[in-house]
Amino acid sequence: MRFVTPLLVALSGTGCILASPVVLSPRTPHTFKHKDRQRLSTPKVAVGISVANTISLVVSNGDNSASRINSTNSRSKYKNSTATAHTQYSANWSGAIVHGTGYETVTGTIVVPRPQIPSGHSPEKFYGASAWVGLDGDSDCPGAILQVGIDFNIQNGTVDYDAWFEWFPDYAYNFVGFPLHAGDVVTLTATAVNTRMGSVIIENKTTAQSVVHTFVGEMQPLCQTSAEWIIEDYSVGGELVGLCDWGRATFTDCEAKQFSGTTASLSDATIYDISGNGNVMTDCSIFGNDIVTCKYTG
Repeated sequence: MRFVTPLLVALSGTGCILASPVVLSPRTPHTFKHKDRQRLSTPKVAVGISVANTISLVVSNGDNSASRINSTNSRSKYKNSTATAHTQYSANWSGAIVHGTGYETVTGTIVVPRPQIPSGHSPEKFYGASAWVGLDGDSDCPGAILQVGIDFNIQNGTVDYDAWFEWFPDYAYNFVGFPLHAGDVVTLTATAVNTRMGSVIIENKTTAQSVVHTFVGEMQPLCQTSAEWIIEDYSVGGELVGLCDWGRATFTDCEAKQFSGTTASLSDATIYDISGNGNVMTDCSIFGNDIVTCKYTG
């Protein structure tokens, strides 16, 4: 585990103002979070989906904290016949993914949700979710994942938010001193300079604060073959946390650029919905070529 001091950089003409003071820290949990919290490296696959309107499934767990789950050879089996041609189901990911080669940067803007305790559930339990953009989250090669995002959590009526980044398989790290509130308009951007160098930017348009982190000489290289806009049920101690109710969350101004100068088309994206305990818990859609929206359905 290591730290890299966040630097001010100019990327593609984007001016960034570093929130002050902002420091890096491991994703140290709040008092009601477990200390061994980690993100899942790839979407956990939902298996055994029926072809009827109801869905039954068994979650394939694997090693959630240390290894990628390779579902490439069987992913097509998890489509439901009633879904669109590009919809698949996961135990922990909802959103959209595009595949190709040479992805350089991915960006999206989201209004910070206000998490709610799911209807009929105990308020004493911890519930949360993450909204992030990234590169290589659904790549076939066993390389790194570059991610930047925000968490929104609730327990006993207490809501908290985190801003974070990760170059998997290293741990995710929080930006401390970078406040977030429900309703803030936040732009997330991840950029790969090459397979071992890159940067992430979180811009809070509401507060006019931004924070930047740069990566140099990462040991695990990117493959740059997928780009993602995801709302995730993240993992603590190898177990998924209770998924909070975020209402509807929407990524706007979605863009994934390749080194060739080409911009990926969302019309070719795969949509993921979270499915667990026999229920489809999200309803994600794509509008136009730059909007990904996901509704919590429980």
